[in-house]
Amino acid sequence: MNPSTASSITSSVWTPIRVDLVPFLPNSSPSEGAKLAAAQAIRQACETDGLFLLDYRGWVRTRDVLRVAGPAPSFDIGTTSGGAGKSRSSNRSTEKHVAAETDDSKEAIDHTCMKACGPINRRRLSSYPRVLDAIASFFALPLQEKEALPSLHSQGFSRGYIPVLGESGLKGQFVEWKEGFSMGYESADGGEEGSSEGARDPSAGAAWGQRERADVATRRASSLSPSPQNPLEGPNVWPTSSTALAALRGGGTGKGGTAWREEMQAFFVDMIALSRALSRALSLALGREEGWLEAVCGEGGERISLLRAFHYMSSSSLPPSIPPSRALGSSPHTDWGLFTIILQQRQESIGEEEGDEEEGGLQFRGRPQGARVEAGEEGEELEWVRVPWVAETLIVNCGDFLAMLSERLVAEGKARAGGRREGGREGASERGRRPFHSPVHRVTLSPSRDRTSLVFFFYPSYDTPMPAAGREGL
Repeated sequence: MNPSTASSITSSVWTPIRVDLVPFLPNSSPSEGAKLAAAQAIRQACETDGLFLLDYRGWVRTRDVLRVAGPAPSFDIGTTSGGAGKSRSSNRSTEKHVAAETDDSKEAIDHTCMKACGPINRRRLSSYPRVLDAIASFFALPLQEKEALPSLHSQGFSRGYIPVLGESGLKGQFVEWKEGFSMGYESADGGEEGSSEGARDPSAGAAWGQRERADVATRRASSLSPSPQNPLEGPNVWPTSSTALAALRGGGTGKGGTAWREEMQAFFVDMIALSRALSRALSLALGREEGWLEAVCGEGGERISLLRAFHYMSSSSLPPSIPPSRALGSSPHTDWGLFTIILQQRQESIGEEEGDEEEGGLQFRGRPQGARVEAGEEGEELEWVRVPWVAETLIVNCGDFLAMLSERLVAEGKARAGGRREGGREGASERGRRPFHSPVHRVTLSPSRDRTSLVFFFYPSYDTPMPAAGREGL
């Protein structure tokens, strides 16, 4: 597909496959059938569109304790280390203490949660639109405040504020009409290296050390260190001016730079925990054991993973020098990592029909929705397919590394199947597999509305060899 065709009209709206990740969370006590069903759904989505949805319905907050609400929760979106989720039965004892007011009762709550789920992070998000509100408060800062924030960008390393027109995947073809904020794995000393000297908030570093850092350190203690280990590691940078600190908002009623910073850090840790559970599900979807993908990709991938927040501005705000036909929120591209998790801002429909082209937003280059594609078919007509906002879901997008890895597995499976008798069960299953798809995608602009999204890029470890992904010559 030639990226220059990006200006073509979208002709359909995505019909997504929705996945329940609960079976892959620790302490969920799932049946093997539930795991296989989820893995099969992921496999189907990855072999076709390369995208699917994860539900996060069923979780509420009560006095700083996350608990299950309703009979059929999906996954816990970051309550415990390593993405640990709680089954309904594991929450019964916790719910008995929810109304407790005394310090002793609160300690009992903590003990119950620690026993069932591992370390719990207080003040964790229960509704992800709250983190969108937090990042919106950053983008609402005066331009001079955002531009004054230290910005570190070099050869793939990205931290801090991304100014308007600060990047474009297809220079000379499209203008990316957006601004952004980029952050990564927090350093072991609290991540204060990026703060301006003399303007640090000492409580912020302590907060990270006592809560969020514990999650990351639980399974990656050996990889934590205060100094960068490769060119893609480095310090985060945070707003420090009095104007910015007064204007920023954290989750719920939290205000100020400390609350905002903790909100962003907590979301990053949530995404790490979720990515670990998702890696287990993807391993089964690839026809391997649950721990296989993590073993192939090595330890420490979270240290180079990125969380990027984007504010896409409306095309009506373009200056006269930029024609709308040359403006996008993000140019057509694929993601090079393992997978990407996207939280979209709710986009109210402008027209009566779902899929109104006026909305703008994420689109991918895919087959016409509803088209049946058999294994081995190639050369289908592709079109831009719009990804609608769906309540209480996250979008998962397959990356190049995952696609290359699956290519090698499919090739190996076909070679093994060729040596077996026709009709053998294992051989037939492997012959039916197709490589996972890393979709070309873009973000279009709405003519009248701004929108915000948070995008988490989960990568294999920095020193994972490319031969493991099926590219021996690279």
